[in-house]
Amino acid sequence: MSTVTHDPTTDAVEPVSFPVDRMRAARRGVTFLSPGAGVVVLFGWLISGLDFIPSGVSNRIIEYALACIYLMAALGGVALVWRGLYWLCVASWPRPVCVVADANAIRFELGPMGRQCYDLTRISAVYPFDEPEEGDDDVYEALRDPEKYAAEHLPRMTHPDAVSHLDVMIRHLVTIDEADLARRLKPFVNRCQRPLGKDDDA
Repeated sequence: MSTVTHDPTTDAVEPVSFPVDRMRAARRGVTFLSPGAGVVVLFGWLISGLDFIPSGVSNRIIEYALACIYLMAALGGVALVWRGLYWLCVASWPRPVCVVADANAIRFELGPMGRQCYDLTRISAVYPFDEPEEGDDDVYEALRDPEKYAAEHLPRMTHPDAVSHLDVMIRHLVTIDEADLARRLKPFVNRCQRPLGKDDDA
């Protein structure tokens, strides 16, 4: 798909910052931590009930097989606990945790999760009406009034170094209304790579 990149030197914009919702982060942390801790505790209880000492009638193969199954479940529990602790650390981090957009990049300042920076010139911003051939309900809504749609929704924002769509990450972290997000991020979206129109692409 052909794209056009906005020249960031042609105008100036003020940086904007969106605080990460710490309450949402705390709830997410508890959501991961509670079942994870439960699985780990259950593993300890189950494994303590197994007898691994061979006897004259059993070599305890079943016990070892059950222990392996329990261990795999416990590892999943540990992963949930680790993820939950991460989110709880974000919620209680003493320094600001936020999403910042400036003239050059969109940055995710996530405390214990680190700092992720995505330069605007490498971000691809695509609205549903840019790809009408997909034909889903979101596209039809956008085609009815593209300007209104762009004013109320974020485009799909991708970056080669990002593991997920940036618009999804932003909505995942902040609780600001999407129409407000779209309005405040519009100057920065305009600096991203945007699809050329069919006439321009010809």
